[in-house]
Amino acid sequence: DLTCSFLINKKIKINDIEKINIFIVSALIDIFKNIGIRERVEFKWPNDIFVKKKKIGGVLIETVLSKKFIEQFVIGIGINHVKKSLDNKYSCISLKDLKNKVDPLTLFFLISERISYFESKFQEIDFKLLSKNLSGLFFNKNNLITIKFKNENTVGKFKSINENGELIIFIDKHLRKINFGEIVS
Repeated sequence: DLTCSFLINKKIKINDIEKINIFIVSALIDIFKNIGIRERVEFKWPNDIFVKKKKIGGVLIETVLSKKFIEQFVIGIGINHVKKSLDNKYSCISLKDLKNKVDPLTLFFLISERISYFESKFQEIDFKLLSKNLSGLFFNKNNLITIKFKNENTVGKFKSINENGELIIFIDKHLRKINFGEIVS
């Protein structure tokens, strides 16, 4: 499997924290398409990537904050390359299962290129377009979803992911923005 972390020393407004995730997940999905994954690649908010309804990878982001800014952050990425993940919540799939022969080092450098782009071009990135594309790839958009946040579960129907990385859901005909949590079903 490919697991890697990138330390980014870049000052970003705290309000832009979810944009990091939008970009990285979008970049990974694009890389999967570019290396020949023909199956539909889907996004499970906030940080998982699925192929054939099975988890193939994910992203974790840790930040160092000071007042109104993120001073630095670590982007952790995991991709199932040969063996399956030990994640017991979801069925998993690997690049090998998809008959993809890209080697982990090539994959690492493809990811590194995208992260370098993110660092140098952050202000120019069209996050509205990225969030629109991720909304179209949402893994379970036609069913009710349960989101766990603040030690409670909220059930709603997916509407979109906005340009700030927030999940927008319908709850009893009202829209609600959720900026952190985990989809549990």
